[in-house]
Amino acid sequence: MMSDRIKELRQKCRSGAYHKYRKTGFDFSEIRSAVEDMDAAAAEAFALKSILDMETPVIISGERLQFTRTIGEVIPVFFPKKIMESAGKKKIWIMGNSNPDYRTIIFQGLEKRVSLIENELEKYSVGSEQHKYLSGMIQSCQAILSFADRYADAAREAGETELAELLDKVPRHPAETLQEALQSVYFMSAMYRLAGYAHIGFGRADQYLIDFYRRDIADGRESEESARELLAEFFLILCRDYDIFSGVQTGDNGQSMMLGGCKRDGSSAENELTTLLMDISADLKMIDPKINLRLDRNTSEKCLMSAARLSGCGLGFPQYNNDEVIIPGLVNFGYRLEDARDYTVAACWEFVVKNGNDLPNIDAINFAYVAVLAIRKMLREKLPFERIADELKNAMRSTLDERRKKWDEFYIAPGPLFSAFEDVAVQCGKDIATEAGYHHHIGVHGCGSSTAADSIAAVKHFVYDEKSISAEEMLSALENNFVGSEELQKKLKECDCKVGCSDKDADDALKMLFDIFAEVLGEVKDNGYGGKLRPGSGSAMYYVWFTQRKDRGQYLEATADGRAEGGYISSSLAPAPGVKPAGMLSVLKSYSKIDYNKICNGGPITMEFDPVCFASELAVAKMTSLIRGFVNSGCQQLQWNILDPDVLRHAQKYPEQHRDLVVRVWGWSGFFVELDKVFQDQIIGRHSFNG
Repeated sequence: MMSDRIKELRQKCRSGAYHKYRKTGFDFSEIRSAVEDMDAAAAEAFALKSILDMETPVIISGERLQFTRTIGEVIPVFFPKKIMESAGKKKIWIMGNSNPDYRTIIFQGLEKRVSLIENELEKYSVGSEQHKYLSGMIQSCQAILSFADRYADAAREAGETELAELLDKVPRHPAETLQEALQSVYFMSAMYRLAGYAHIGFGRADQYLIDFYRRDIADGRESEESARELLAEFFLILCRDYDIFSGVQTGDNGQSMMLGGCKRDGSSAENELTTLLMDISADLKMIDPKINLRLDRNTSEKCLMSAARLSGCGLGFPQYNNDEVIIPGLVNFGYRLEDARDYTVAACWEFVVKNGNDLPNIDAINFAYVAVLAIRKMLREKLPFERIADELKNAMRSTLDERRKKWDEFYIAPGPLFSAFEDVAVQCGKDIATEAGYHHHIGVHGCGSSTAADSIAAVKHFVYDEKSISAEEMLSALENNFVGSEELQKKLKECDCKVGCSDKDADDALKMLFDIFAEVLGEVKDNGYGGKLRPGSGSAMYYVWFTQRKDRGQYLEATADGRAEGGYISSSLAPAPGVKPAGMLSVLKSYSKIDYNKICNGGPITMEFDPVCFASELAVAKMTSLIRGFVNSGCQQLQWNILDPDVLRHAQKYPEQHRDLVVRVWGWSGFFVELDKVFQDQIIGRHSFNG
């Protein structure tokens, strides 16, 4: 339970009490002009130092962790002329959607890190690209150290001796206590944001914090109660500034955290913090950090109960990750086993693997759009159904070719500050985002898969098998958006040829779509950045963009499952809107058909539940059986949302009464009343299981 002090800090956070320290209206033009003729690393270091000079240290008495944002707007990114010229007309892709190596930060400290980089610097001649790059890394670290010194001085001036000692210690030196480790992690995460990086997560926090927690308890420095309160304070401090982080919607900020799983040697990584951090999140009921949990058949019942209780809070997390499926899939794709075992997630669900840098969320292929192209050709030319796989493959290829033109317009910007804590980058004097490391793959989402599979199954059933609808009649209905074909539309909507309804045709179509997706993406041997294309089953925001915005491409007209133009499509791995599945296990059965050895970019099964499913401790215990069922099913990822559509509709009308109402949007959670209406409407329309 929350202490009175934590309740007070939570209220301060939700009421925006810290916003009084913010200022806006900064003029960044001088920074932009100054970096024009610099190399990339020097430009980032200069810009970061300049931004930090604009920040005003704020020391808040009574709080054990310090840093309060005073620049009250999204920080721009400043690129030198050299990068702008190299990019040309391309859109610059900013470093992000990943997790800094916080273990290195807290176990080494910046001063030692600078020393290590200086040793590498001696290998290269002055003026060489490596020398310039490593020098820029050092300058960024030094700018952060100078800013930390200003914070320590401000603490001394405020008479906060203990805080001054804390800020003198970290992040300059290795952390020795839990408070020091948390201060170092939080302070550095803020530095990444101020350097212009977006969607920066916290990785495997229970792994890099456990030694500090155990040592503090053993030495009597912290009691279990005080350590829990300190961790709760850490969670709350992450929620102060989410409204000025970049993202598609407020809350889409990348502050994800991974718990549990296995170590690099394959042994269990579950520890005391695995459950404690979930329990704290359940107490606080805030949108950050977004919790992810790694599971296998040996995950303890205690861990599953904590996870189920957290799910029952209605925050939309933890997101469940099945190690028994994910790790083999990553190895099959080409990652080293030890690195695959150490995976975490990016901003949403995409897998992040050490010793390289992937772009896990570059774009999506709209399966429903691909199905429309294939189905209309089949109907128009009266082709036999046996041709459907070939036509889907052709449509997938043409769609991919069109989307790749967009990717070719990206220029990947370097991330020197991020690279400074990656050994593979420092040792070769190159950037982790562009050159260093063992992998630079691109992740592509497979969006609207259930809508696509349902459409294929309906055409097979009604046009080819039953022959109750002619090819001409179906084609006319689709091309005219079901105007004049309302009875046919009703028939398509109400049939059981749907994913999640124990229908073989729909499930077979789902598997076929993902097999084709993997095959077509696998035909691209070089993604243009030194890697391959990594197929996934998520959808991100595309389930709205592809149905509501024609400017985004792959815009979807009427589909053969009875959905009219403008209707939403399925989000990630979920039955299509309006479909009533045969049951929870039927949904898992459908998605277990996917070959996840081929589909390794991530993308969760998304299930919505009525609050009654978590109404008692016994009900929560029963939900752990479903979690184990998910692991045993051979599915990859799972996330749960707790929805009461009536409450959500009331929140749309009276948002001031529902400020703390949290929902899962796609791979992240946000406060419902802060979302755009198109996302609110899609969430309201999702089916909820009621036990």
